[in-house]
Amino acid sequence: MMLFRWWHFADGCAYRVEALRSLRLMGREWTISCEARSLSALVGAVRAGLGYAALPTRLGMRKSLRQASDLADLPQLNAVELALGIAERCNLPFARAIGSIITERCALA
Repeated sequence: MMLFRWWHFADGCAYRVEALRSLRLMGREWTISCEARSLSALVGAVRAGLGYAALPTRLGMRKSLRQASDLADLPQLNAVELALGIAERCNLPFARAIGSIITERCALA
């Protein structure tokens, strides 16, 4: 069985959880070869051919990355849902503005 090397954001990342769940269900052997704390580090490692990463499709396309499903016998990943919560008592305008910016950026990814 082929061993896949994965590059991921730190534990708790929704994309990481889905990628590893899908690999387990498929019965694929894998190892996490690195955890990156920035998108640029993750993209650089993937471009260098050091492994695969689970990213939103549009984000990968903007970074000129190819979909791994086109390159190897990897599972198709399910959609990942992200949520942003702002405390009900938090009426600070900048908190709402930051929440709007994050929501907009995630929608573009």
